Amino acid sequence: MSLLNSLAAQNAYVSRLKWDINFGESTELNVGATVINFYQTFIMFDISHLPLETKITQALMNLYLLNASQLSVSKVIGAYPVLQPWLENEITYGNQPLYEDNPVAEAVVTNQAGTFISWDITALVKDWHSGALANYGLALVSTDPPVVFASSENISTSLRIQPLLTVEFQPATYSFVSDAERNLATTDEIQFSALYNTSGLNMVSFFVSNNGANDVTVELKVSPDGSVFLVDSLKNIAPGQSAVLVPQVFTEFARVDYKSTNLGQPSIIDIWFQGQGS
Repeated sequence: MSLLNSLAAQNAYVSRLKWDINFGESTELNVGATVINFYQTFIMFDISHLPLETKITQALMNLYLLNASQLSVSKVIGAYPVLQPWLENEITYGNQPLYEDNPVAEAVVTNQAGTFISWDITALVKDWHSGALANYGLALVSTDPPVVFASSENISTSLRIQPLLTVEFQPATYSFVSDAERNLATTDEIQFSALYNTSGLNMVSFFVSNNGANDVTVELKVSPDGSVFLVDSLKNIAPGQSAVLVPQVFTEFARVDYKSTNLGQPSIIDIWFQGQGS
């Protein structure tokens, strides 16, 4: 298991009472409501350096609680996916981006000042990682009494209390398959290689080498069921030359058809099949 720790790329809170003021440089992130005011926090983490093929097993957003009002009251803070881009040094209550109606995670705060509060946002980070949802970060929203978290700008203490996204993931593992058919004699009739099931492979290629004295014609054939075939690509290979055929579409099966290019002029070829899966 591998671990990625990512500090916030952007974070800022907004205040309804000060609807046109930007708090991007504040050392605090405020969330909650009073009789006359309403605070929300917007935060974003960059996960673009996570390799695409990794399997995410857990993602926790951790914010350090500086203080909370009304300690006897449980304060529920929801994390909502943001739907529009925003900038830390420009966001205000008046221009804040839209966010989803329902939270992806919630945390309950009472009197845990001096500790980290965590939200499990595994499902959301998976969507960001796969591209199913654009990563515009999260809005932290609560209608309960206000709480105050440390922002990325809070570096005045000896403790590291800035917002942190912790992602546990399994690095991609790859399997490699290879097969070869050698010294195949071409004729005037079409012949074909072995049929390969490519459904479990991410990458596939056929390498054809013409070892004889005459030209050969090869076709990469693809099939959804192993019986109906379509031509994916076609190449003529001169004596002493080689060619690589890579499927342009995804199908369950593939093979190489081959024949002498010119009547009565046979040749000898080798065909290698290679694939990589995860």
